[in-house]
Amino acid sequence: VDRRYGGRTGLGSGHRGGDRFPGCEQKHLRRGRILIRIHRRRMCRFITTPIPFLPLFVALLRVHPQSYLSTFKSLSDAGGGELGPRAPFGRGGYEIAALSAGLATEALRAVMAGEVTNAYALSRPPGHHCLPEKPNGFCLLANIPVAIRAAQAANPDLRFAVIDWDVHHGNGTEAIFYHDP
Repeated sequence: VDRRYGGRTGLGSGHRGGDRFPGCEQKHLRRGRILIRIHRRRMCRFITTPIPFLPLFVALLRVHPQSYLSTFKSLSDAGGGELGPRAPFGRGGYEIAALSAGLATEALRAVMAGEVTNAYALSRPPGHHCLPEKPNGFCLLANIPVAIRAAQAANPDLRFAVIDWDVHHGNGTEAIFYHDP
């Protein structure tokens, strides 16, 4: 076990969506087992601070228009649906997606505050395909752009390089930041 970071890695996990996002049941169980092993080996510090609703909603509005968030919330409260291509969700899907974006936001905040050296937000649904007004590919909110815009709200001069470590293109994140200086 690599202990060079001495527990200074932050890990956020809030995945509760196995029954709200089709196909997530097995992934949810596997992630739970992984988290138990990580906790037992004291390999990281858990990021558990929930972001209160109002600051999180303001962070979401920096990326997503209120009309999109309202439609998503209404459908979620009515039992779920599908807002875009390959973007199904069930009752409570809005809250789960907001938790996922909130974990990314809190992970970045903890790194920026020096509380941890680095962080990983292990959450579903992901966000790299989501555009401001259109979800796609199981991405309902743009998690990383929401986190970055929250950090930039506190310090407008901050610049970020987004490295999307995945096997395919994160088109939503790219589109949101494409014209940034």
